[in-house]
Formats: sequence, C-alpha cells, structure tokens
Amino acid sequence: MRFLFLIFFVSSILVSGCKRPAGLHELQEGILRVLKSQKGEFAVAFRDLSTGDSIFLNAREAFHAASTMKTPLMIEIYRQAA
Repeated sequence: MRFLFLIFFVSSILVSGCKRPAGLHELQEGILRVLKSQKGEFAVAFRDLSTGDSIFLNAREAFHAASTMKTPLMIEIYRQAA
C-alpha cells in the first residue's frame, strides 16, 4: 500500500494541475518528506523519460523481496497437501 501511495504522490506531482516541482531536487525533497512520515525502509528509483534525469534513494540498500517467499511457501503447502 505504501508503494502505491508513493506512486500516486509522484504521479500527482508530475501529471495533475497541482504546482509542479521546479526541478528534480524539489521532487526528491517531496518524496523524502512523504517517506519520512511513513514506517519502514524504502528505496525509490525515478527517471524522467523526456530528460533522462533520475532520482535514486537508498539504491545500494539490500531489501528482501517479499515475492521471493511465495515459491518456497507454495512448494511446502503443496508438499504437505499431497
């Protein structure tokens, strides 16, 4: 849910009629403000496709991908069910 909130936040800044950040720095500051108000650790990768400019926050941090747990979990569930 937090990921979707962040996507919505960035999208609303870039697409909607609200005041757009003057530059990448302002966008990064806005993202950091939102993330600081949330629990957890986040990484953000953003690239402006028209200019090639990008923002990478916590890009070198290692995060466990929750989706990688689904396969072994389902294997065990099916094993026990059999």
